[in-house]
Amino acid sequence: MVIKKILLTLTAILLILSVTVSVLAGPVPDLNRRCSITVNFTKSGQPVPGGSIICTRVGYIHKDGNSYSFKRRLDDQDIVNLQDPDTATQLERFVKQNNLSGTVKNVGKNGTVTFDNLETGVYLIRQKDAAQGYLPIRPFLVTLPYLKDGVYVYDVDASAKTELDKEPTEST
Repeated sequence: MVIKKILLTLTAILLILSVTVSVLAGPVPDLNRRCSITVNFTKSGQPVPGGSIICTRVGYIHKDGNSYSFKRRLDDQDIVNLQDPDTATQLERFVKQNNLSGTVKNVGKNGTVTFDNLETGVYLIRQKDAAQGYLPIRPFLVTLPYLKDGVYVYDVDASAKTELDKEPTEST
């Protein structure tokens, strides 16, 4: 009877530990999967065609045991505060100072541009040429993959904030 209680107790402890470990583990990104970024340009719900965008891989995913972080290319510095616009501006300076190349694509008639077959990592999206009558977008960062609601998304859609160079005026 004592052995039965001990076995039941050990079984219960093992069951609790296995559930705890699986909850703590969380999703694991596939670092070998290819990804894509589609940038959409709209103003008042209408597509904004024209101009060109540069997509540059500025960082990679660093795995340390069961944790992941983002590191900057070339010097392996941590990239933190990915949502902060200042981080994108700092990485834009880093790209220019180190002559990191990127892929340049034109924005299509539907107001979109897609960069595909990308490695996982951190990408800087910046404007090379703005559409006629519009200001250049502010640089921003996209992480591939992107963790959304506990699931990794490998094909990311991003909306660029477009602003008119000057407000249209009515002709008299």
